[in-house]
Amino acid sequence: MTREAFRKGLIDIFTELDVRYWHKSYDTPALEKGWIRKIHRKFGIEVGVRSLIALNVRRGKFQDRRVRQALTLAMDFEWQNRTLHYGYHTRAHSYWPDTILSATDLPSRGELALLEPHRESLPPELFTQAFRFDEVATPQARREALLQARRLLQEAGWRAEGRVLRNAAGEVFELVFLSQNPEDARILLPYLESLKQLGIEGGIQLVDSSRYANLLRRFQFDAVLMNRDILMPPVIELRATYHSEAATVPMTRNLAGIADPVLDDLVVEANLATTLDQMVDACRAIDRVLLWQYYQIPLYAVGPRRTVHWDKFGIPAFEPDYWPAFPDGWWYDPEKAARIVVND
Repeated sequence: MTREAFRKGLIDIFTELDVRYWHKSYDTPALEKGWIRKIHRKFGIEVGVRSLIALNVRRGKFQDRRVRQALTLAMDFEWQNRTLHYGYHTRAHSYWPDTILSATDLPSRGELALLEPHRESLPPELFTQAFRFDEVATPQARREALLQARRLLQEAGWRAEGRVLRNAAGEVFELVFLSQNPEDARILLPYLESLKQLGIEGGIQLVDSSRYANLLRRFQFDAVLMNRDILMPPVIELRATYHSEAATVPMTRNLAGIADPVLDDLVVEANLATTLDQMVDACRAIDRVLLWQYYQIPLYAVGPRRTVHWDKFGIPAFEPDYWPAFPDGWWYDPEKAARIVVND
């Protein structure tokens, strides 16, 4: 309704959250004539992951890292991005991608000083490889990813019986997503089909907002689709997001219930940092641990916000990277407005 009101000129500015409409709903004569403008606004202060799957690691079936890695391998991000999002999104290979805090290379000397005391508790590859999700660009690569996922599940004690996976106790592996948004199904249903190929039974529990909040508050869910954007510098929110003391707090930012002593120590180090280098080392180390432990499944990174507006405003020639002058830095331009004929 709001989108249609914009096209009819009843409102001047609209932030388009759905990439499908961004690509196909504004190709109108008004756009061709320059009366409507489509712009991207980048908020440099806002970073992180716009969409991720948070697994409730409080539950026993998700406490084995091999299971979490298998569930990550089952997500075909490239197909989803190409098919559902017009290739618009960028995969988040970090919890704060495209920033100085992203662990894109091997650990630095400063990071190693923080990580070495915990070496026995960490995957060996964390020290020898830079983390990056494999790109699944071909059917063969997709098949290999699912085969690797199947091997990991078998190593973790899940055996195929018929078309389902069972553990030693005979329990069926089931993964049900809690959701309050019907739009989540566009992303979750293809993923559930991939899980089905592995023998994992799945579904979506769609509830109203009050029921959703109550179930989250009591940690009664397997997984949810959510965002994990964070303000720079992230040290302000780290304790509430990744420290174990937040794992048992209702409606916490640590919705996944991550309770890792290594992360606890690193979060403390980040909060105690007195120099930029110390903060960077601690945050990169946190990034590595989160990624290599597969606590969550990052999908796409925070990107520019999509906005359409009727071109009747003056806009500053220069805008700061961390916060654009929108809309409080714009001004009404009567000459621009006079040339626009709505619904021409």
